[in-house]
Amino acid sequence: MEYVLTATKTEARAGSYYDKIWRLYDLTFKLNGYGRSFDQYFAAHPPPVSRGSRILDAGCGTGLLTLALLRTSRVPVKITALDLSASSVTAARKAVTQSRGRQRDVSYMQGNVLSLPFADNSFDFVVTSGALEYMPLEDGLSELARVIAPGGHLLHIPRGGPRSRHIR
Repeated sequence: MEYVLTATKTEARAGSYYDKIWRLYDLTFKLNGYGRSFDQYFAAHPPPVSRGSRILDAGCGTGLLTLALLRTSRVPVKITALDLSASSVTAARKAVTQSRGRQRDVSYMQGNVLSLPFADNSFDFVVTSGALEYMPLEDGLSELARVIAPGGHLLHIPRGGPRSRHIR
């Protein structure tokens, strides 16, 4: 079976790749401090959210960014954690459930960032980290912009590497 890192609007084989490697992916990012870096970023740059803000974590992986958003948000928010990989979504749900805090503020979905299952203007704040690097950039940004409500915000936190430098 062929595994790919990218997806298209109609074909999402990349999800099966991440379904196979999610444990290694999760462990690597925990060991290298990637999750803690979100806390540091949000301490210096608080998310533009208010009570009841609708947040999309697009490409949530195993939930590191979702958890950082929960730790950072001082008011109740509604986070939707979405990823192409069903295994990653399950891991994100488990990580949030095992954390202290407001687990009920998070819902989970398997889905493709290039074809989001949401109406236009659905979110006040859309965050992503390490997802745009693996898709056609214009298509990804267009689809994320479509679901941002007027006055809303998009935050992409790049992971590093040549594609991330280009996006930045």
